[in-house]
Amino acid sequence: MGFALLFGLVSLTCAQEAPAGTDLAVTAKKVIARAIEAHGGRELLIKTRADRVKIQGKMVVGKLEVPYTAETLVQLPGQFKNTLQFNQGKKEVTLTQIIDGTRVAIWVNGEKQVLAASQISDLRQTLDLNRALRLVGLLEDSAYDLKYLGQTEEAEQKVHVVRVIKKNMRELRMFFDAKTGLLVKTEHPVEFQGKQMLQEEHFSDFRDLSGFRRPVKMTVYRGGQKILDSSLTQVSYLESIESSRFDPEQKP
Repeated sequence: MGFALLFGLVSLTCAQEAPAGTDLAVTAKKVIARAIEAHGGRELLIKTRADRVKIQGKMVVGKLEVPYTAETLVQLPGQFKNTLQFNQGKKEVTLTQIIDGTRVAIWVNGEKQVLAASQISDLRQTLDLNRALRLVGLLEDSAYDLKYLGQTEEAEQKVHVVRVIKKNMRELRMFFDAKTGLLVKTEHPVEFQGKQMLQEEHFSDFRDLSGFRRPVKMTVYRGGQKILDSSLTQVSYLESIESSRFDPEQKP
């Protein structure tokens, strides 16, 4: 989907329970299979192993809402790089997050940061979330445990809720529009400033981009407070990306 943030652990939204006797894993797979078709189809989705996405919007920094731009590079199965630029007061900040397999790094204005274990874990969860949002792997990788949680309403639209669990990945809940099949929301926990909070990403304004049905807009809430408004400005589907661009030891 091109947007990927971070995880943690708290109670999540409840949905109306599925009918008694329903095989919840089978139902979850049917919901996801429909979503795969709605977003462009399996053959198209599995072709894309590398892409570059550019976004812009506003984010909350401290108590201020500031404009930002970002570029995300993803090369499956294990490479991710996100570069975020914004102004903090009169100071321009460039923050780069990099994942290359088991190696991770965060750079701020060209200075490599010392990371706590929780930050390393969160970065790895980011890549797990990105892979899950690509949908096809949820059906083809047996490591995923899927469960249909029933139906609820989001912004006056009925949605099907699927829970996704994988070893070493914290719980993710995915909300699919019952009418279109599109993925319109995700929920996952995140640890922020030592507190456990629920984070939500709402996807909207879906458009056909080279055959893919992608959301152009995303709004993010953490602990019930809006922290991010994003708009997709450019997306490129690539044959490959030079591995050196994902080197955590190389200064961005």
